[in-house]
Amino acid sequence: MPFRLSIALFLCLTAASGVTTPVVAVNVYPETVTIRLGTPKTFSVSVSNTTNKAVTWFVNTTAGGNSTLGTIDAAGVYT
Repeated sequence: MPFRLSIALFLCLTAASGVTTPVVAVNVYPETVTIRLGTPKTFSVSVSNTTNKAVTWFVNTTAGGNSTLGTIDAAGVYT
């Protein structure tokens, strides 16, 4: 049975007084997808306005996911 995978990104930035901090943009592709059980799907991400391009993938607030909801590896492959 297919299910819909939703991706939520939460980003918090803090800046010292008087310092302008550029808005970091994080885009995940595809934004929405229907996946059949057992079929892997690769997601990609673009991060702009920062030198730190590292991302941590989460499935339902769990880093890397779990065996119940599926897992996603560092390369963005969800299973």
